[in-house]
Amino acid sequence: MTISQRPLAGAQDFQRISDLVQAFPAENTHVVDLPYRLSTPSARDEKNLRLWEDKQGKLLGFAITQTPWLTLDYALHPVAREQGLEERILAWGLERWPHLMAERGWRYSLFVEARENWTERIALLERLGFVLDDWHTLHLGQPLAHTLPPPVVPEGFSIRPLAGAAEAQACAALHRAAFGTKNMTDDWRRCVLTMPQYLPALDLVAVDAAGVLAGFCLCWFSQRGYDTSGGPVGQIEPIGVLPDFQQRGLGRALVLEGLRRMQARGATTAYVDSDGENDASYALYESVGFRTAYTVLKYRRDVSLP
Repeated sequence: MTISQRPLAGAQDFQRISDLVQAFPAENTHVVDLPYRLSTPSARDEKNLRLWEDKQGKLLGFAITQTPWLTLDYALHPVAREQGLEERILAWGLERWPHLMAERGWRYSLFVEARENWTERIALLERLGFVLDDWHTLHLGQPLAHTLPPPVVPEGFSIRPLAGAAEAQACAALHRAAFGTKNMTDDWRRCVLTMPQYLPALDLVAVDAAGVLAGFCLCWFSQRGYDTSGGPVGQIEPIGVLPDFQQRGLGRALVLEGLRRMQARGATTAYVDSDGENDASYALYESVGFRTAYTVLKYRRDVSLP
């Protein structure tokens, strides 16, 4: 099989990437929330994204060097794995990463995700010099067939959808403050609004009496489910609350309102990711019914700058 490589050609490629991931959900760690990761500045820079196709132009794989998570996001068709495409994708990522770090003036290792039962990927990563890192995430899920507890919004606050592009910049600032990071950019947040899978009614914010944004909860919905029920699924990614407004129940109210809205659209299962059992969000998710579906391991490879 002849497989060629090329950079991003336009917005139509993002839909093709989504279709590839949706076709093989059990082989990917980001399915419902993939649009959020395709909205990053990294994904919009042609130097950081590559696609691999056969002679007929069928998409067989893609990869993105993602600076927000220091990861190589990638997926491939199972047939192409038999042709050695996964190793080629990883080789491209390892070649691109040092240049990306030099451009940013950073010195971070490259991480690749693997579900704990992906023995073939883990063996390949170890053969290529990746080592298991202490960092891992948990993919949590819960069925939505039951009646959900009503969201109890703290006095003086209300929850509503984001006011579109007019509030995108303010929401990006809220994200940065909530997580203490500079990763979220205004362009990234505006780009989220343009994704075909984006539903304004599932992009929630909590505001105080003066209209100040205090928290946010972005939910994604997919008609093409990948859980055992085969029904539509939803995922929360991301959620955050300003430090000054934490410990008041805003996060719980946002999560429950997001679950309620996804359930109303027909979602039979909801998912969310947590940075391990000791992450502050884990107790919140567990309290509203989420349980661990599987663990996502992080494999790290240190690289030398060019």
